[in-house]
Order: sequence, then C-alpha cells, then structure tokens
Amino acid sequence: KQKNIHINAKAQVYMANMIIPAVLSCEDGDEVKIPTVCPVCGAALINDGTTLRCVNPDCAAQALGKFVHFCKKDCMNIDGVSESIVSKLIDAGYLKHFADFYHLSEHVKEMEEWEGFGPKAVDNLLSSIEASRKANFVGFIHSLGISNVGKGQAKLLSKHFAGDIDKFLQCGHGDYDFTQIEGFGDTINDSLNKWFVKYMPAASGDVEDTEITDLIKELTFEAPQIQTGDQPLTGKTFVITGSVEHFANRDELKDFIENKGGKTSGSVSKNTSYLINNDVESTSGKNKKAKELGVTIISEEDFLKMI
Repeated sequence: KQKNIHINAKAQVYMANMIIPAVLSCEDGDEVKIPTVCPVCGAALINDGTTLRCVNPDCAAQALGKFVHFCKKDCMNIDGVSESIVSKLIDAGYLKHFADFYHLSEHVKEMEEWEGFGPKAVDNLLSSIEASRKANFVGFIHSLGISNVGKGQAKLLSKHFAGDIDKFLQCGHGDYDFTQIEGFGDTINDSLNKWFVKYMPAASGDVEDTEITDLIKELTFEAPQIQTGDQPLTGKTFVITGSVEHFANRDELKDFIENKGGKTSGSVSKNTSYLINNDVESTSGKNKKAKELGVTIISEEDFLKMI
C-alpha cells in the first residue's frame, strides 16, 4: 500500500544496503482490488486499513498459521516442524490445540508410516517438542499469536513483569491497564484484555476457552532473571541494519542492548536514538530515513565505544 505495488505496475527497484532488492515506487498497471472474502474458507475479511483478517475462527488456514507460528525459533523453538508436517498433523486429527503437541507420542506408530516420515524423523520431532517444554517468558507470549502482540511487545511485558510468567497470567481478567507500560497504547491494551477474558480464569474459575491453561500444564518456565549491573543505555532506542561483525548476529546485538537497559526497534522513527550500520555511508532505506529525521548513524565500533 505504501509503495503502490500492484499487478502489472512499472516498478523502480534498488538494492537496499547494497543487498536486498527493495521497491522504491510503482506506477501504471492494473487497478488494485482488495479481497473481501477469505480465499480459503470464504468467510468475510476485516479490513483495518493495513491488514486483512479472516473472521472465521475455524478457518483451516488460520489453524495452520497458528501452529506453524507457535513452533518458530523465536517462539517455542520446536525445531524441524515445517508447514507440511503441521498440515499432516491437523489432517490426521492429532493437532487441534497447542497442548496436543505434547501428546504426539501417542501416535508414533501411525506417524512413522507417513511417506518420507520414518522412525528417525518422528524421534527427532518428539525430542524437539520435549526440549520446548522448558519455556521462557518472551518466546511463550510471542508464540500465542495474541493480536498486536509480537516479540517486541513480549519483551516489554517481560521487562514490566520482571520475567515472571505467573505475575503476568495473574495480573488481570479483562481490566488490567497495560497502557502503563511504555510503548503500549489502547489498541494493545484492548487486545490483551480480550485475550485474558477468553483464556485466563477469573476469580470464579470460569474461562471461555481452556486452550492456554491446558498448554501451561505441559510447560515449566525459566526462573525470572533479575537484571543487575550497569544500565548505560536506559532511555535510548536503537535500530540495527546490515551485517554485524562483533556479534554472532543482529539478534545477539539486540539482546546485548536490551540487557544494558536500551530498546530496539525494526524501523527508524523520530523516537530512534541511533541507527547502527557498519556501512555508515550506505544509501539503504533506513540510512535515508535516519538522515531525513536527523537520527545519528553509528557503526558497531562507535556503539561499543559508547558503552
């Protein structure tokens, strides 16, 4: 929508950060026609201006996406679970709720008979699932697919509740004020409170849906980590782009920043304190945006000197 991308349009493309093909603009081409019904189940789509969302909770595509997301590396980190495997598990009737992952050992013989899915593959899958029973706050919250709550919001929740999953799960049943957390507005507050009403038992013990409480019974959570030491980056927000040299990857650098009290974001805005890019003179989209907004661009070396 932002780039006016549509079928048969003439696109101007450049290499962002000298690597990633990025669209600069589009013109001409066919008229943009936004779908009004889900292509999988035919249910109506909600259009909030930026996202199309199917309203049918029983939509097959939603179930598939939900379970694939749950297994991702930065969620529950169940290695070796592909979309095709999840699809097979759903079709076989073995996977209807999150907790069902932890009962797949009941179907070993049947799974070993699947084409291309012998004893070794089944054993690897079950081992990975068992390893995921030890969960952490951020990965667990991110894995649930709560509307408007991604990994970034999960990290802010973890910081607010000191990494204590019990404190979070007991904090409210539709009336907690999440806007007291910096970066959380009315939209996220509404999403979380609706989630609590549906999945977390109130004082009476009532709950609309037991899926999350059933899942929690299968897991143990890492003890909350008390942050100690210097916090020299408190109040500063960083965006990282390009390759890194002093850290294994960008995620490791992000964790380092957050452990030092700073915040990270995926996009440059007026709230960004620094853009970290080892190619300071790059013509990438993030560098251009940073220069437009007057955000200081620094290298990893500059960053390490800073702290």
